[in-house]
Amino acid sequence: MSNIILKSLYIDNFKSFKDSKFEFGKLNCIVAPNNAGKSNLIEVFEFCETMLFENIAQAVANVGISAIRNYKYNQNEVVINPCFE
Repeated sequence: MSNIILKSLYIDNFKSFKDSKFEFGKLNCIVAPNNAGKSNLIEVFEFCETMLFENIAQAVANVGISAIRNYKYNQNEVVINPCFE
């Protein structure tokens, strides 16, 4: 098991996220009202984990290609840019 630490995460056009940046420390809690995107953020974490330890095709297959893009915007490109230490 490796010690990979997620320092920051930029998400654009993934599910409920549009141009969103997150910074992480050693201990993080996700607290927000209902329907704010907490589950979608967890899904991005799982997506990144699958990309790292398996491959991108499996990560996309786990999420479902039709469910990945934010339906509120016309932009086709989905950006997930994690920064690890």
